[in-house]
Amino acid sequence: MKIIMPEQAHEKIKDSKSKFFTVIFRRKKDKIEKNPVTGERVIVAKAGDLREMNCRTGVKSHLKTPNGEGRKYSFSAHDLVSVYDMQAKGYRSFAWSNILTLKIGGEEYVVLSPQTLEYCQENPETILARKVEESGIEV
Repeated sequence: MKIIMPEQAHEKIKDSKSKFFTVIFRRKKDKIEKNPVTGERVIVAKAGDLREMNCRTGVKSHLKTPNGEGRKYSFSAHDLVSVYDMQAKGYRSFAWSNILTLKIGGEEYVVLSPQTLEYCQENPETILARKVEESGIEV
């Protein structure tokens, strides 16, 4: 694993030209789903939890919402990247600043950001924390 800065991860994803990549990031907010039986709203993933997504940029089909409208807000203004999630078979987004690792073009990278360092401090036993420490960066 190589260590890169967030700006380099941003460039690698933008330059991927619709190739597949895997990203691990921290959730920005809670994921809430409605129980189909009881109708109760339940938190299924908390803000700060890790999410791994195999995705790609550049997918253009089905971009509009069912009523024919486009996005409700600017992704770039909210520090988000829009991708097509291959497992969910739908569009998802993640914050550039929340990326921890990136696997693209056969290479694996640790994205050295405040989010990564915070995660490593909270979870010193993880492989990610060990990789960061092995590179000589104090966690």
